[in-house]
Formats: sequence, structure tokens, C-alpha cells
Amino acid sequence: MPEPLRDTLIRQLDTAWALATYHLDSLSDRECLWRPADEGLHIWADGLGGWRADRPGHEGYDLGPRADQSLADVFAWANIELTKNAAELGYARFLFAIRAV
Repeated sequence: MPEPLRDTLIRQLDTAWALATYHLDSLSDRECLWRPADEGLHIWADGLGGWRADRPGHEGYDLGPRADQSLADVFAWANIELTKNAAELGYARFLFAIRAV
């Protein structure tokens, strides 16, 4: 039996996943470790075989699903976040590609 809302959410997730996979499949360590600025969202080897991330405690906005929203709304919000993050991966790779070497 068709479930239009579920099917829409699954299509959105498939799109976000495809976009993320497109950018991540060929990502190199060099790109991952590139620091475009002194401060920002950076990852670094901790010298003990692990990785650490420098990130702000807060991104400056309060967005996301509220407690009174439906599960479908929460899933839709998560899909949007995944798609946004995948697009940001693409933009970061673009900046890496055009940097002054």
C-alpha cells in the first residue's frame, strides 16, 4: 500500500545520501585536513591514534524540530540538514580546489 508521506521522506533521504556520497567518495586525506582559516571547524590527529574536532559550542541559531512536532516533521528536518551538509561538503571541496597553491 502506498504511503505518500513516507515515500517522500525516503526520496528526500535518497537525494541527500546521493549528494553526500558524490562528495565523499573521492575525498582525500589532504582535503580533509586542509585548514582554510586559523579558526573554524577543523579536525586534527590527537597523537594517540584518534581524531579531535575544533568546533564552536553553538552555531548562533536555534533551529530544529520542536518537541510538539510529528515524527514526519523530525524526519523531514533531518533530511534537510543532511542535504545542507552535503552541499557544504561540495562547497568546501570547491574552495579547496581553487585555493592559491
